[in-house]
Amino acid sequence: VFLNSNAAFVGAFLGNIIGAHLPFEQFGYVSLSLNALFFIIFCFIPDSPYHYVTKGDLKSAEASLKWFKREANVIKEIQELKNFIGNTETNLLTQLREFKKPQNRKNVIIMGSLNVFLYFCGHNTMNYYAEIIVTKSKVDFSPSTIVIALSLCTIIACSSAAMVADRFGRRFLLIASSLGTALSLALLGLHFHLLSLHIESTPFTWLPIASLFLYNFSISHGLIPVPNALISELFPPNIKTMASLFFSGSSALLSFATTKTFQPLINIMSEKYVFWIFALSAFSAAPFTYAYITETKGQTLVEIQKNANQNQKKN
Repeated sequence: VFLNSNAAFVGAFLGNIIGAHLPFEQFGYVSLSLNALFFIIFCFIPDSPYHYVTKGDLKSAEASLKWFKREANVIKEIQELKNFIGNTETNLLTQLREFKKPQNRKNVIIMGSLNVFLYFCGHNTMNYYAEIIVTKSKVDFSPSTIVIALSLCTIIACSSAAMVADRFGRRFLLIASSLGTALSLALLGLHFHLLSLHIESTPFTWLPIASLFLYNFSISHGLIPVPNALISELFPPNIKTMASLFFSGSSALLSFATTKTFQPLINIMSEKYVFWIFALSAFSAAPFTYAYITETKGQTLVEIQKNANQNQKKN
């Protein structure tokens, strides 16, 4: 979970530190060596128990579960996972037909909407343009130092998100994250509005910095990690891989689109309106989550799927 949530953020953090002190050529060599080290370490991490069970390799599945959970007796969980997966050997056409089922179609809409909310509230865009945003905010601190601190804040927030989710639930985290992200973007837009009025910015130096830290903290506690967990919970095992592929692809396209259009939008309508549009997108995720996301706190993957199947039969 830590690697999945933080690998990119740790890389960005190290990149911000190294990039502030090394020329581009040396930065490239250091980055290449770190990626090679990651590749070597990753070779020693076993595949998931789910993967081994789908392949019928129960012995490897048991060893994998022991490695991840650090527990000696995992036979019961392996059996539950085996019963849950059952016979899922389906071809591509059959998997695509599964998405026609009402429950799966609803889940696609839910996950697609969360993806849109996430990227239209500035995920990735804010990180890519962080130093430019800080510079234009006219703060008294070094922009590169603030960007490094923001990267560290993101790592800490994402690392603690899993523990907080177990206590408060994913639904609560999504709502709180959406509202916190919306507030931070609204305040950042307010700062640029004050600058556009040519008001002395010195008394408000703290505002953009606090807004950016609140943004990174809020979005990293819900809007970023929770949708990744929901994909594995909402979709049945025979189409889980296909669903993950679809949403990974859509995430890449949305990230490219929002990042590419950020500067042109600023040129057209200025920073304050762009950040307020981002804030509106983040705020919209809160009522959407309240209406359509079911709380899965304390439930196993098997229980979540059973409840989903029961709800589908009722409908």
